Amino acid sequence: MVSLGKKNITWESVKVKSDDGFTLTVFHLTGDENGPWTTSKSSVVFTSGLGGDSREFTATLPMSGEKPMAYQLGALGYDVWLANNSAALYSKEHDKYTADDREYWEMDWQKYGIYDTPAVVTEIQKRNGGKKVGYIGHSQGTSQVLAGMGIIPEWYDKNISTAVLLGPCVIPNEKYFHAYSKESWDFLNEHEIWAIGNSEGPSWDDNLALINVEGPQELKDIMNAVKDMVDVPVQAVAAFAQTSHSKRFMRYNPNWFEEENPKAPLMDYGLVREMKVAMFVGLWDNTCPVTYAQQMYENFGGEKTVTDWIVHPMHGHVPWGFANSAWFMDKLTTALDRNTN
Repeated sequence: MVSLGKKNITWESVKVKSDDGFTLTVFHLTGDENGPWTTSKSSVVFTSGLGGDSREFTATLPMSGEKPMAYQLGALGYDVWLANNSAALYSKEHDKYTADDREYWEMDWQKYGIYDTPAVVTEIQKRNGGKKVGYIGHSQGTSQVLAGMGIIPEWYDKNISTAVLLGPCVIPNEKYFHAYSKESWDFLNEHEIWAIGNSEGPSWDDNLALINVEGPQELKDIMNAVKDMVDVPVQAVAAFAQTSHSKRFMRYNPNWFEEENPKAPLMDYGLVREMKVAMFVGLWDNTCPVTYAQQMYENFGGEKTVTDWIVHPMHGHVPWGFANSAWFMDKLTTALDRNTN
């Protein structure tokens, strides 16, 4: 056990093997400055947004007087785990490939939903007596669990109690994906640029300089927005671009630019029958707009699956990852407690 940052949180690092060869690191929070926590409630696992990792849930917004939501849940008796997806910081080891290999980066949030999340949850269940686990995801963390619910719904019904979706995202705003064109895609593949901000493998600084000098203008135009991202597979961005352009929550199509009317199978998250969902939506969310969140609610069959529909009149997209107010924590714990074993 060691102390986590200035909050004096104790934790253990747990290694988890996914079925597709990655070794994932999950952090299990165990106590604070007052001593070890006593677990009296359900297990909960957190998953971050695009380009993020477990550190997202150990931070707060400036001037916040409250501890991060993960720490508050631990003190309230929840069994708290912080996940890190494949290739993110803390989860870089693969049985066969390294960050120098194209195959290492051939992944997206759909893969996380069918390999990473099940691997992490299964490890938690080894320790909690096989009980269902609550899931809290932000942004891409919601996309991956929704993909998993659409591809392997039976597994999610059996193992997840409630999925809390913070800034739920199935069809992101198309304005962020103007650079997803055949010219840009061919340039990235020609120069073997498979990740944005990769901290291992080919130098991101060199790749960034190459894009800014030789890349298509539309690709150059977005570099200021993405240059500080870390370990983001290009395929994960492409998968979002495809759902955005098609307005369909569908599987990634590797032949997108070769097909006249590219499509792929839909991921119907409404197939789940037993697990429940809580949706926390920002009225001013310009990344994953509230109109699509409303469609999600309807696709779930409304109250049949969605037990909590929370629309914050002042929130956008990013702040949900750092939410920790008394109002929010009350809503969050109410949602988590509705469908426990």
